Amino acid sequence: MMEPWWERYPHRLELEEKAFLEAGMRFHYDKEARGEGRLVMRVTTSHPLQPGEVELDVQFPRQYPYFPPTVTSEDLAFRRHQHPSANLLCLLANHGEEWRPASDTAASLIHQQLPKLARSATSSDFSDVAANEAHQGEPLTAFLDYENNSHVSVPPLEHDHDDTHGVLDLGVDHLLPFRGAVLRVANAKGDTVAEASDGLKNRYQRKKLQNLRGQWVRLANRPKSLDADQLIKEVKAEHPGLKHSWQTLPVQKNVAGPQVKRIDVLGLVFEDELSWRKYGYNWLIIISRRYDKPLPNGGYTVSTLVRSELESDNLYRERIPELVTLRHKKVAVFGLGSLGSVALTELARAGIGEIHALDGDLLEAGNSVRWATGRAYAGLAKAQALSEYLCEHYPHTRFYGYQVRIGAAPVRHIERDGDGGNFNEDEILQKMVGDADLILDASASIPLNQYLADMAAEQGIPYVWLSTTNGGWGGLVGRIVPEKTEGCWMCHLCGLNDQTIPLPMARPEDELVQPAGCMDPTFTGASFDIAEVSLMGVRLAVGTLCGNKDGTYPNPDWDLAIVDMRDEQGQHIPPQWRTYSLSAHHGCCGI
Repeated sequence: MMEPWWERYPHRLELEEKAFLEAGMRFHYDKEARGEGRLVMRVTTSHPLQPGEVELDVQFPRQYPYFPPTVTSEDLAFRRHQHPSANLLCLLANHGEEWRPASDTAASLIHQQLPKLARSATSSDFSDVAANEAHQGEPLTAFLDYENNSHVSVPPLEHDHDDTHGVLDLGVDHLLPFRGAVLRVANAKGDTVAEASDGLKNRYQRKKLQNLRGQWVRLANRPKSLDADQLIKEVKAEHPGLKHSWQTLPVQKNVAGPQVKRIDVLGLVFEDELSWRKYGYNWLIIISRRYDKPLPNGGYTVSTLVRSELESDNLYRERIPELVTLRHKKVAVFGLGSLGSVALTELARAGIGEIHALDGDLLEAGNSVRWATGRAYAGLAKAQALSEYLCEHYPHTRFYGYQVRIGAAPVRHIERDGDGGNFNEDEILQKMVGDADLILDASASIPLNQYLADMAAEQGIPYVWLSTTNGGWGGLVGRIVPEKTEGCWMCHLCGLNDQTIPLPMARPEDELVQPAGCMDPTFTGASFDIAEVSLMGVRLAVGTLCGNKDGTYPNPDWDLAIVDMRDEQGQHIPPQWRTYSLSAHHGCCGI
């Protein structure tokens, strides 16, 4: 085991002691902590706001001085910048990213930051506050101890709402630990006052999981208690008529020990600082479980706090403001292999409102080495696998999948709710392309490329295609925007044939491999190389959809991009992209 820092760097400990003395601070070591292998100093310094002194406990991490010490004080009680129960002082923002191990000391940290913290925590002068504190909010929910691995998402409640209590309808993934989502918030009259997105509600409807009904109350002030049992007492003091709303659970077979017999869900709404100096309604969720047998403490009931998080389409898009307009866009994706599955998943992450995707293949376990999801989906149609995956992980995007090979029959239509049906190609293509804003073609099939490019031109829809080379040594991304791009897809192919458009690097051996038991041969190449092409294809598609509108993701001024990821000797190099305009080719004659 590595020696503690004060034994490895005794000169650093001497430096810390000297810095305290030079700053006029008295200190002594906590002997009990030292015996436990921890270094804690009890430091006495002047009060930051008034005459007198305060005591601080300075605890040094074993990895000091690379990471800052933690400072707590029972003599100080600030409304902000101090953990409400542990008394930890927030002397540095962003988890201590401003700490400089080579020059900072515990004494300099306290001397410089404690007065600033005290002023910003107590001052009514906003300009003084703004100058002396990090511009980040401190929601109460960030300081609590929760049931391990628990999570409940809750739709935001409008800040000007005047309802004081009501009911919650929840979708449940797991009962212990509790994981789920509040799908609807209703007032005492039964009127809906907040609800989850349709995609999130459909996720729970599709999974057919158990639903629960809970109750909620609004608190006049931010709660003071941080323990679930104490919180319940605090809430009942404000709402004396509040009682548990127990729901009986199905009997679980072959479960050893006490079994949860009934469960109660209580939501607490209160005004909180959601972002820097901006306030709104926040949520706490308390889960109470009633067991059929006495627990080790002799009781039958346990109440815990579960981690709650505000969730909505708008909150998702706060992290990607340049992509807000994508929520109203529809994209048709053809080809869901190593290129298309990654591209489609990134489009869902980007917040595309609706995606229609087509592929005729089934997913095999071997595909997992360069497919967007793992082997758990083996045996499913690729469209079905992505339907289940996106519904689970990105429910805010509407997804429709089709298991079909263009030009072959029969075809099968797969929707995210699991229902399917037989359709002819014209019906499917109309559903996919009819009102689409863009076609993304990751099929890497020349016949299908040409067919889709011509279809996009007829429909007046931008067409983006992407392909990679054998070995994943290079790739190509292209775009045609009707009435803007001079050349066509065949012009690009002619340019590659006469090398007026350079070919991307490819592994010299062009033989395909056919894994044992697999119907079709495939090319070789690593996922992390192929994904480079997928990501550029998504950038090009998103830029095209945004169309250079102010505040949106930039629209590139090129039509073709060629990437090399290996040199001529086969050594990997940083991806080198070259971009081109797609001009009309003198040898192009279309079909």
